[in-house]
Amino acid sequence: DKDEKAFFKFYAAFYPKSFKKDEMICEVGSISKHLYFIESGKTKHFRYKNDGSEHVVWFNFEGEIVVSQESYVLQQPSKYGIIALEDTEISMVSRDSCIENAAEFHAVETFFRVAYEFHTILLNERVFMLQTLSAKERYQYMFENFPHFFQRLSQKEISTFLGISRETLSRMRK
Repeated sequence: DKDEKAFFKFYAAFYPKSFKKDEMICEVGSISKHLYFIESGKTKHFRYKNDGSEHVVWFNFEGEIVVSQESYVLQQPSKYGIIALEDTEISMVSRDSCIENAAEFHAVETFFRVAYEFHTILLNERVFMLQTLSAKERYQYMFENFPHFFQRLSQKEISTFLGISRETLSRMRK
């Protein structure tokens, strides 16, 4: 079966890599040449603001794909960084291998299309949340839609993600 062949060939292109807590997976300014699948651990996807402070874009956990998408697609220096927030095991695959497999197998191309569709949906939700909801509404939205964030992330990480102070987050949690 062609889909089974596609799966095995694509899967064979992945290789494991371990990252220690606070180790950079993708440096700001580097060109992203790999796609990462998190086997265990968690990562933070961030960008620096003009004032040098950090803006958290997203957190990723086991079973999720993480990549500096703009850099990966355009092959330009990344504006974003990805860091391991705890010891993290990743399966990674080169961009070239992804392109080759997608060109050879429709099933792999479909996988990438669907992955990008879901990424776009999440991105649109994040933009909506930040642009239209109050701090309390953002907290409630995250609590209802991403409860695992509250189990796996520190108060500092959650407050930074929501764009509020830790003190405000503490008041909301009561």
